[in-house]
Amino acid sequence: MPTPADAILSTLRALVAVPSVYPPGNTEAVCAAIHGMLASWGYETRTVGRAPGIANVVARLGSGSPVLAFNCHIDTVGPGDEAAWDTPPYELTVKNGRAYGLGANNCKGPAASQLWVAEQIAPLLTREGGSEKGTVVFTFCGDEEALGLDGTAYLREAGIIKPDMLVVGAKTENGLLTRERGVTWKELRTKGAGAHAGAPHEGDNAVTHMGRPLAPLEEVGVSANAPRTR
Repeated sequence: MPTPADAILSTLRALVAVPSVYPPGNTEAVCAAIHGMLASWGYETRTVGRAPGIANVVARLGSGSPVLAFNCHIDTVGPGDEAAWDTPPYELTVKNGRAYGLGANNCKGPAASQLWVAEQIAPLLTREGGSEKGTVVFTFCGDEEALGLDGTAYLREAGIIKPDMLVVGAKTENGLLTRERGVTWKELRTKGAGAHAGAPHEGDNAVTHMGRPLAPLEEVGVSANAPRTR
């Protein structure tokens, strides 16, 4: 019986062999391969998208809440000058305990790991007396390397996934992160009072007030971008 590592490497080999390079970011072929795997394990599987060439796989088992979703992107950056590679970019090569191939780290490796999880839990959820309530969803998306809105953002916007819990596969040097980057927008307003240029001390400069919060914000940013600790 293959070990989990052997099984994951086998799946990774299949994913690396199917180009999903941005640009153009076409993920139809790799999604077809992933769709076939998940469907064969009993998942209710569909491939969806709204932009030409950008496919996303959504597979689920169970019903109702809570909803646990797994997510990973399966598009990659380009290989650049293929002659500069020590190993073929579209063939998985394992040397000294390391796997080499385009996307092996970002993010087809995590995708292969999540597919292994999907295969392992499928019998538990499909057999009689399986999960009494709740849904598990696996999503494999495109349009990430383009920082676009036709991958995970589309699934959320269209109401295709509404998870209570989300596990994102990404490169973290095998460290488990329990939070993810986000974006917050704030509007800051300051007030001042005008004065004649000959007597500026009689006024109150609103621009100066606006600058005061910037230093504390920079300190927060430096702290947030500090090296990860496990």
